[in-house]
Amino acid sequence: MRSIGVAVLLWSALGAVSLADNLDKHGVFTPKK
Repeated sequence: MRSIGVAVLLWSALGAVSLADNLDKHGVFTPKK
C-alpha cells in the first residue's frame, strides 16, 4: 500500500506549509519592522 504512505507524506507536507504560512503571518520568520 505505497499510495497511502505517499498520501500521508503529502498531507503532512501540506500541513507543514500551512503552519509555516500561519507563523509567517504572525511575524515569526520575517519579523515585522
